[in-house]
Amino acid sequence: MKISGLVTAGFLAVAMAAGVPALAQQKPAPATPSAKATRPTEAPLRKFIADIAKGAPDYTTMAQGLADAVRGTPQAADRIKALGALKTLAYTETGPGGMDIYNATFEKGSLIFRIAMNAEGKIGGLLMQPAPAPAQ
Repeated sequence: MKISGLVTAGFLAVAMAAGVPALAQQKPAPATPSAKATRPTEAPLRKFIADIAKGAPDYTTMAQGLADAVRGTPQAADRIKALGALKTLAYTETGPGGMDIYNATFEKGSLIFRIAMNAEGKIGGLLMQPAPAPAQ
């Protein structure tokens, strides 16, 4: 399933509203065999994706700016739901801006998520973008 630019724009707005610099220009690194999915951001990201899929985001787990941005971009949530169930979530690296980067594979497509927690333990920044097409 091809993901439209609306999804990227929607969550870029989410990330920017949460005070995260324009990270959309950064390209994710490929997953490495040594990357461990034991990051403190994994459980909050899994919960975020599950809550969005159920149509019930838990805004209490998000910084206020991020919660406001998620409320304002329902079309991005619709795109996540359209991908079906989450199959795998793999941490790849921590990007130069300090956000953890994950490759998420769903039944009908893939996305790249970048996530950062704030000092209160809430999701302070979140960016979602389409995953690159597989090499042919």
